Amino acid sequence: MQHYSSQAFTDIAKPAGGATITVKLAGTNTNATIYSDDGVTTKSNPFSADSLGHFDFYAASGKYDITITGTQLTTYTLPNQVVFDPFEQTAADTGMAVKSMTALSLSGPISGPVTATTISASGLISANAGLIVASGQLLTADQILPLNSSGVGGFWPVSIAMPSNYQSGGNMVNNSNDVWVYQFFLPFKVQIGKVSYRIANGVAASTGDLGIFDIFGNRLAYTGGFTTANSNTTSTTSLLGSPITLNAGFYYFAQTNSSNIVTIVAANIAGGPGSIVISGGSKTWGTAANASSGGVLPATLGTITSSTLANPAWVYFER
Repeated sequence: MQHYSSQAFTDIAKPAGGATITVKLAGTNTNATIYSDDGVTTKSNPFSADSLGHFDFYAASGKYDITITGTQLTTYTLPNQVVFDPFEQTAADTGMAVKSMTALSLSGPISGPVTATTISASGLISANAGLIVASGQLLTADQILPLNSSGVGGFWPVSIAMPSNYQSGGNMVNNSNDVWVYQFFLPFKVQIGKVSYRIANGVAASTGDLGIFDIFGNRLAYTGGFTTANSNTTSTTSLLGSPITLNAGFYYFAQTNSSNIVTIVAANIAGGPGSIVISGGSKTWGTAANASSGGVLPATLGTITSSTLANPAWVYFER
């Protein structure tokens, strides 16, 4: 299953809050089967966008027509939206999913049309013409080397690579249940299932959360809350609904806590570098309008107010 998210707008380019979203198999009048998570919980179709017009769903690999209706907007359709998850193949994947190639072995570069169905290659492959594959062949997950499989690789949000400096005790938030966010660019597709961090100064009965939101402020990955009562403790916490697939693109890393006293090992870059990041009114770093509840991240961020008062937690996401 692949995650699809977008935003609906009115005829005057304002967010179409509560718009009705209908997802159909491309070129048909058949409502597609969609999910609210990675292929487990089915989602109503049609369904409503949120108050800011944001909407999302999971679906099997294929092409879909997405129709948007509502007040103050002329009904429109996003046709032939390609949804593809290279990490898995299921029976739900449609015949419009990406096809595979077999039985071609080579030791050097090739160019031009390719007309086979699995390639074993020790050299480069370049197709100046279109790639032609046999009808009915699907590209399977074991024919792709995932960039990040279990126990292999991961990333540090905000900087992606390990930060060059850190502080042993940065506040997770400045006010209880604040949600601090930091925009970052993920240059590759990855699957994640857990996050590691180190609490520097814990507080009894406090709860914290770490997660990732899409560029529209919709929650994609979070722990659901973990205790931050213990000091000088390194921990790894599973992400709810894992594994979670993130495509290359822009995201927000988010952190929160029910206590404003809890500190966490953090990247020491909020001051000088942070002020550069938000220069010119950029909202790439700051506080989300929607607070957490009991130290658990909200479903959406809402408006972001730029600020560099809190350093981003030094954490590691991996499969």
